[in-house]
Amino acid sequence: MTIEELIRKNLLLLYVVGISFVIILLSGAYISSNSSDAASEIFLKNKQYRKVTMLYNKLKKCRKTEDLFKNNLLSFVQILKKEGHLNGKILSVTPLLNENRETIDIKLRKLNLQQFLNLIKKISSYSNVNIKQFALTKNFANNNLMNLNLIMQKTK
Repeated sequence: MTIEELIRKNLLLLYVVGISFVIILLSGAYISSNSSDAASEIFLKNKQYRKVTMLYNKLKKCRKTEDLFKNNLLSFVQILKKEGHLNGKILSVTPLLNENRETIDIKLRKLNLQQFLNLIKKISSYSNVNIKQFALTKNFANNNLMNLNLIMQKTK
């Protein structure tokens, strides 16, 4: 073999090695850019997951507080008054003697249908507060309003 043929062979090998090296570098850069995009996407998904987990825990905590009312029923009536817009509607709240369970009698006057339904819904949202007895009567001053006598009991 002559020197010129040897240089041509090596040059061809050098070209093939150089092109292979460039292809490897470009594919490495492409893979690293894709992996950094994937890493940032994973970071964003992790951040969203933490937010959802935090909101779920808050919701679970709120659900537990509605499932169980820990204070006495007189405090419960104050909460109903505050949240149910029952100002001026509560005529009397009387604790009843019962050895086993806390029981109260509430007399409400001049309730409209929406206030009555909201009150019943709020009471039923607690698992340890029950309506033992209630009586509805028509308000004679206004036929669209009603009077309510309600006996509630705390079970736990």
